[in-house]
Amino acid sequence: MKTKYTFCLTRTIQLISVDSTILKKAIFLLLYFLFIIGLFNTVNAQNNNTKNNPSTSDTINVEKRESNLAQIDSLKKLSIDSLIVWTHGMQDTHFKDFPEIAYFALGQALKEENYKAASSFHGYLSFWNYYNYEINGIDTIIYHRKKQIEYSAKIGDTLLVGIGYFNLATDYNDSNQQTKCIETLLESIEIFKSINNEAKVAEVHTMLAAIYNSTNEPQKAVKLLEVCLPIFIKEKDYFMVAEGSRHFTDAYLILKDYPNALKHINNSIKVSLENEFDLNNLLLIESYLTKGTIYLEKEDYNLAENYYNKALQASLKSNSIEKAKQCRFEIGNVLYIQKKYEEALPHLVAGVQAAEVLSGFTSDYYQKIAACYEKLGLYEKAFEFKQKEFDFEQKITTDKIENIQSESLIKYETGRKDQQLLEQTQIIEQKNWIQRISIGAALLLSILLSMLFYYFQKNRKNSTLLLAKNVVIEERNQQNELLLKEIHHRVKNNLEVVSSLLALQSRQLDDQNAKSAMQESQNRVQSMGIIHQKLYQGENLSAIEMKDYFVNLGEGILDSFGKSEQVKITCVMKELELDVDTAVPIGLIVNELLTNALKYAFKEAAENPEIQIKLERLTDHSLKLHVSDNGIGKSNNEVAKGTGFGSQLIQLLTAQLEGVMNYVADKGSHFSFHFKPTEA
Repeated sequence: MKTKYTFCLTRTIQLISVDSTILKKAIFLLLYFLFIIGLFNTVNAQNNNTKNNPSTSDTINVEKRESNLAQIDSLKKLSIDSLIVWTHGMQDTHFKDFPEIAYFALGQALKEENYKAASSFHGYLSFWNYYNYEINGIDTIIYHRKKQIEYSAKIGDTLLVGIGYFNLATDYNDSNQQTKCIETLLESIEIFKSINNEAKVAEVHTMLAAIYNSTNEPQKAVKLLEVCLPIFIKEKDYFMVAEGSRHFTDAYLILKDYPNALKHINNSIKVSLENEFDLNNLLLIESYLTKGTIYLEKEDYNLAENYYNKALQASLKSNSIEKAKQCRFEIGNVLYIQKKYEEALPHLVAGVQAAEVLSGFTSDYYQKIAACYEKLGLYEKAFEFKQKEFDFEQKITTDKIENIQSESLIKYETGRKDQQLLEQTQIIEQKNWIQRISIGAALLLSILLSMLFYYFQKNRKNSTLLLAKNVVIEERNQQNELLLKEIHHRVKNNLEVVSSLLALQSRQLDDQNAKSAMQESQNRVQSMGIIHQKLYQGENLSAIEMKDYFVNLGEGILDSFGKSEQVKITCVMKELELDVDTAVPIGLIVNELLTNALKYAFKEAAENPEIQIKLERLTDHSLKLHVSDNGIGKSNNEVAKGTGFGSQLIQLLTAQLEGVMNYVADKGSHFSFHFKPTEA
């Protein structure tokens, strides 16, 4: 959570430092002021009209929407430069019509071949989607960031290219693609070094330090920050001085070195209080929260509560309501630890309301409130939040339905076995107890019967509750299965759309090489589409039957080359199921080999032209793939025909599956692959 917040702040500062000038800020404020005044006057007039004529209340929403459309139309009449200023100022807001205006501006820029403006608009769209993460997700963010880099490179703006890579690394980090994140960071370092921008290199190293903290490697973070902080001080970059001090604090917190942690967080607070820079108040809030956490770990609850309250006051001062509620959760947590449950409860509830809209939200928030209600004896409310915790966990794992099903089954079976063992243990204890007191009086016998009746009622109630829960779990599993099928169906349809677009585009081309490249791309998309089609049509949502898949793939490729009657494709293999992560690369490899064979192997007249495909699982669970044809073949030293992209793709996919490829030219071409062991 802290790491994502840090990257968001750094990204905002970079955008401001590159694009903003006093004149641009003034223009934006004027445009934004006029925009708000227009909305206010329209809404105010509508409210007055509603008071004077109550019958108009039924149409107020339509009128408001028409007013918003009018405001959007007025913005679309602005010049490109004015739209750049407007989108720059609105990129870190929740204004829902921002994409419509930004896409319009992007289209105008591309029409005018104004690639500098196009770069800016893609950057603003990426950041708006980052700020409104829950709307379109990480793919849209990454797409616009890559386009921003592309157009920045096109106009030769090396600094913007470096910043683009830096922000792209942030996006990869947010999507847990750590390898790509670090690779992209290193790329940005090389770019900044090429233009001798020491400060930007230090900013990237600061981000690496934050990553080291998140991966529990604080010593590496400290070494980097010891180099970076003096650079920020020399450049008088007060934001990065304060932020670097916070990363120092995080590192020393992990190391439990509280004196050094306090030293650096005090420095961050001091810099934020004594200097004016963008987002200094938001950084001050986070610093107060961090200092509160230090005292919380030191079990100095009074000071922890004091600094959490300072963070709350700073949030209220800056009108950051959501941040204020987040601070209240920390206050509630301190009070809860001190067993001040009644005081803690309203703070915890307010904190959860704010945290629910943040990307770092976890079910621990619900768990804390449920525990607080339980301590106060409000068991119905405690159960309500326990149910929310359960529902939240179900929602998070909808993209891992197979794991949910298996894990739920394991938990259910384990719970049932534990229940059976408990019941058996109770029965054995009761029998032993009965044997020991069998010589007792009738009074003891009546007490025993009463106890047996009580346990019977309790077990019946537990069985009824367990049965109800099992019904709910089964219904949710069915819903999840339907949802996964729908996802595969939509992916397949989207791939069909891509394939159709490639086909349409190829019809507009005169260059045969370009047409051939389009056809090959269309076949690759089709090979992936068939996999998703098989998934949603089949009973097993986690595996693909490869023989049937190869048959469908071969028919599609033969049809695309118009050789359905001339060439025969044979699958000499038994039925074999593979998971999606393995099936997709193998499908693409076979697609490339079939395409190459149809293009080059049978150019000379061949008797009974045939291509054979064979895939088998060996005893060590490794996979062996063999694709051969009886065409003209080629020598091992012969230069590959075409663009060479297909060969590169085969090599990359083979490496992805940790496999080895061998080629033999003997009465045709024979390709064999041996992939690492997979689960049977």
